[in-house]
Amino acid sequence: MGGTLISLIDDLESDFSINIIGACDSKRFLWNSEGIAPSMVQAELKNGERTEWKNILHRLTNRVSSELIFVDATGSAEVARLYPAILDANIHIATPSERANTFEQSFYERLQDIVKKNNVEFRYEPTVGAGLPVISTISDLLATGDTIHEISGVVSGTMTYLFNELEQGTAFSQAVRTARELGYAEPDPR
Repeated sequence: MGGTLISLIDDLESDFSINIIGACDSKRFLWNSEGIAPSMVQAELKNGERTEWKNILHRLTNRVSSELIFVDATGSAEVARLYPAILDANIHIATPSERANTFEQSFYERLQDIVKKNNVEFRYEPTVGAGLPVISTISDLLATGDTIHEISGVVSGTMTYLFNELEQGTAFSQAVRTARELGYAEPDPR
């Protein structure tokens, strides 16, 4: 997911001024406050430092730049637990993960309080049903005065695929393996 985002940023480069100052994967971390060319991120990442979230958080919160967006494409609980410190440092967060919103209620309320206090953005848009943007759709409906009485449906594209395969007699293990190969499931579907 992160690689796709970097590729999209590279495609936008002539129209927008987006400066990538850091990138990481599960093993390596890359930081350059002057900026990293999107086309060079993957190559330079191979020679980066070992990914340690304590060090990454330190660099994020001790930066010079005033407008910074932290994009979390990890889905990691460890990273989501860092959100309060990131938001407290006046860094905006964008993520496709709902992870931070699924912790205890007090954590969610703390995030919302920091967002309001610091006037920072915390944007999350988990997608379900093959990419249906649920959060923004519900927010838009409520903002226009509509009342939602009920929401129902199978909201997992992965589960829908698996159910269809099982109905056709495919073994569960094979259906999961195929869903993963086709990109319908997370890299670790468990």
